[in-house]
Amino acid sequence: DTFAKLTVGTNGHTLVADSSTATGLKWQAASSTPTAVGAQVFRTSSQTISTLSNTGISWNKEDLDTDSIWSSGSATRLTVPAGKGGKWFISTNVTMNNVAGQFEITFRKNGAFIDDNKTTTVTNASNITSGALSAILSLSASDYLEVFIYSTGATQIIGGNTQCSFFYVGV
Repeated sequence: DTFAKLTVGTNGHTLVADSSTATGLKWQAASSTPTAVGAQVFRTSSQTISTLSNTGISWNKEDLDTDSIWSSGSATRLTVPAGKGGKWFISTNVTMNNVAGQFEITFRKNGAFIDDNKTTTVTNASNITSGALSAILSLSASDYLEVFIYSTGATQIIGGNTQCSFFYVGV
């Protein structure tokens, strides 16, 4: 019941609760800055999308990958690493060429479509157009995500750099 003064701590330390001390507080070294976790992959070349079929985009180059989230052996998938479950931001931008009609971009989680996460773009033939899609999802370790395209006409995904067609996941 007596007020006491806690002396100032060392630079770079933070005040934390500690019931083993008389004041119930102690100074300790601050935690390091949280490390971002994520991956961004893209296509370096075009990919043909068949008419009237759901086609997974096969990514072929990493721009960023902090925790082996992408592997060329499973080129369509970005997988949540062990110990990294939680809320994840996912985003994709897909640029299409020669879209003759309509295309739809969707995310899949563990092979299943994610409800209410799709975008549809209607264009004329021979136009270059793009669609973007993003979501925040609760994911567990080993969950994997994919981007699928459905097109009412033959089309190609344009590749070449990270500004054309890419897929990003991160926390």
